[in-house]
This record gives sequence, structure tokens and C-alpha cells, in this order.
Amino acid sequence: MEIPGYKVLRWERVESGAHEERFLKPLEYPELALATTGTHDTETLTTYWSSQPESERCKLTEALGISDSIDVKQPLDEAGLDAIIGSLYTSPARLVVLPIQDLFGWSEQINRPGTVSETNWRFRLPFAIEERLMIPAIRSQIEKLCALAKASGRA
Repeated sequence: MEIPGYKVLRWERVESGAHEERFLKPLEYPELALATTGTHDTETLTTYWSSQPESERCKLTEALGISDSIDVKQPLDEAGLDAIIGSLYTSPARLVVLPIQDLFGWSEQINRPGTVSETNWRFRLPFAIEERLMIPAIRSQIEKLCALAKASGRA
């Protein structure tokens, strides 16, 4: 039917023997897929990273091929975030769509499934979209993300 699958980085695992699992490498994703770090219903990448034990972080960075560029003992920093995004961009998946929180390393989640409250679905950008290039940290991250997209052939 030529309908793309949905490859959420943290959920893509395969057996590696003796009841062990490993993360599926983004390079192993099918072309007919949408690859992402998370959804509107998952915690952000930064929050996910901080909630994982070091062993899981090691497995993830190994699958991403970035073990040498991330310290799994530390919180996810900007360089680590860029390494994860850059690795996901190398996937053969036709589409890579990332939640804005994951692009900038923010921790505020869009939705908390199974809850009803006035704080759900209330996420807003912390700046006016017209001002994005006037904020040095945002402008810098946009430039890096554009460079990662270009380097991977996605731009």
C-alpha cells in the first residue's frame, strides 16, 4: 500500500540474542518510513535521556554511532542533542520529523496521555516566531540544524 511506517527512535529495538535487545540503528530503518525522536504523547528527548539508566544510554549511543561524542554519565547537552539529531538524519527514511522541543533541547511536554487538565495541550513557543532570529541561542541552533540537514542531504 506504500504507507510509511513510523519509527520512533526510543521504541525501535531488535533482539540481539540471549534475551537481549538493542536499538535499531537509524541506518537500518526502511526508506518508506517517518523517523522521529518522539511524538506529542511522549516525554521530550531531554527528559527521556535523563530518565534512562546509563546502560540504556550506552545502547542508544552505540546504535546511533555516536558513543565517542556523548558522555552517557551526563545530562543531554547541546552537542549530544545535535549528535542524536545528526544520526537520525542519516536514516534512509524518506521523512524525519522532530518535535520542536527535541530540536532545541526543551523539556516541556505537549501532552500527557490519559490526563485531563488545563495544562494539557498548552505548550507554546517561548518566543514569538518573528523573533526567532533575534535570539542568539535560537538563531545558533537553527543554523546548526540547517547545517545538519544539509550535511545529510535532507535540505
